[in-house]
Amino acid sequence: MVCHDCGNENATMNRICAYCGARFPRLTMTTSRRRRGPPDALKWGIFAAAIVVPVMGLVPGLAYARDPDPAHRSAARLWLLAGLCSTLIYVLVFIF
Repeated sequence: MVCHDCGNENATMNRICAYCGARFPRLTMTTSRRRRGPPDALKWGIFAAAIVVPVMGLVPGLAYARDPDPAHRSAARLWLLAGLCSTLIYVLVFIF
């Protein structure tokens, strides 16, 4: 069974989540895991766009940086890194 609060899988006999402590109501139990975070195509598409246009990585990176979902924060770090690195490269190329 999958916890609706944290998304972790638990044994079917558990009445509370072993990870976050949330109670499992009998009617809302599911056995499928929900997908968390942005889709891979979107994640890598924004990364590629941020290499060419740094703002494309900085804006969504800053928007997702404080999201409570760890998958969103991970994508935000990737996008911010790509945006900041490409900004640095553009600055170095145009100054020198």
